Amino acid sequence: MSLALMFQSEGSLENRDELIAQFDQKVNQCLVLGRYQDCPPDTLETICLTLSTQFNQIGNGEVNSVIILGILARMAQRMGYHRDASHFPHISPFHGEMRRRVWAMITNLDVMLSLSVGLPRLLREFQSDTAPPRNLLDSDFDEDTKELPPSRPDSYSTPCQWLVAKNKLTVMLGIITDFSTSIRRPSYEEVMRLDRLLLDTYLGNPEFLLERPLSQSLMDTPATILHRIQLITLCAKARCILHYRYLSSSRTDERYSYSRSTCIGAALKILEYQRLMDQESRPGGRLYRERWKVRSPLMRGVNLLATTLLCLELNYDLSYDPTSNPAPRALTEPVRAAIIQGLRNSYRIWSEAGNSYPKSTSTIRAIEVVFQKLQNQHVPLSPTTVPSPANFFNIERSSEPSKGMIDLGLHFLTSPEAILG
Repeated sequence: MSLALMFQSEGSLENRDELIAQFDQKVNQCLVLGRYQDCPPDTLETICLTLSTQFNQIGNGEVNSVIILGILARMAQRMGYHRDASHFPHISPFHGEMRRRVWAMITNLDVMLSLSVGLPRLLREFQSDTAPPRNLLDSDFDEDTKELPPSRPDSYSTPCQWLVAKNKLTVMLGIITDFSTSIRRPSYEEVMRLDRLLLDTYLGNPEFLLERPLSQSLMDTPATILHRIQLITLCAKARCILHYRYLSSSRTDERYSYSRSTCIGAALKILEYQRLMDQESRPGGRLYRERWKVRSPLMRGVNLLATTLLCLELNYDLSYDPTSNPAPRALTEPVRAAIIQGLRNSYRIWSEAGNSYPKSTSTIRAIEVVFQKLQNQHVPLSPTTVPSPANFFNIERSSEPSKGMIDLGLHFLTSPEAILG
């Protein structure tokens, strides 16, 4: 009920915030009265919902949610959810499969919420052997099922299949985040290995969940379209996190040019989908019924990352001094034009969001600072020729998996060096 009020957009309730606070208070009272610390049935599911309401609240929602996440993760481990149900004969096939679904959801929340506040995740892959949920409809099994049926084919879409596909990418995001934030500087060979593994993981998803234009999605549901967008933007986010630390080095060392072109291409891809989701979540758009998901803090966090990276890159390109750095690797005009256009669209969207997201103000200010530099240098803010955003970060299957099965982030360029002057 609290979440329904939070995401309600039609009509208005003057006491909406008061009602949300009352519902949250009642949930907390139920947890205490039910002695949640003793892990009675339905405790984890209840805390998951509490975590969701906290995270989506303006203000200290992210910080509060991470505290709740710590309780949730430890309770799940205490209840044995990190071990597959097949180890415990007393757990029925039905409850075993539901435990797998809950564990997949918790590990996903752990990565996404921890990353949103810049803290290490709590759960690691080597600590668990819980199998992923099977690709089954809820009607395929029930409490009286003696043996779970085999998974449906990957080509058969079920609500659970989306959870499995997202969780695979989330696991990679968690590994990449651990790797990129390590106090020890990793080898570049390891960076490239993770990059290839990430792309293989994305391309290993069912065909109907891979990226495709809206013009080829006429028969797809809004939920399926949004799932595709979420997967490709999650992949792009992971690539940004993996390669961003080499942005500075790549300006003077061409060994890291792949990281620079990949990072810029991934950020542009994210901003293009930010524009697309904003457009399609308006009345009459394909995603109008899913608009509450489009405007969630997690989606805005991905957009914030891309906006920040492109602001930093464009700011450096406008600020470097040729006398102190005689051989900078400047952006080419097509790439600069694409970045400007992407930031223009992002600026409009962030401005319209107003105070609905705590970090909107700082994001808007960052774009304004860069645009002021552009105006001071008499660089046009409305480029007449911009490469098609559909060509950015184009993922393609390859007959040579060892090459990573992806281009270098900006498909309209012929090589990683082409992005640089």
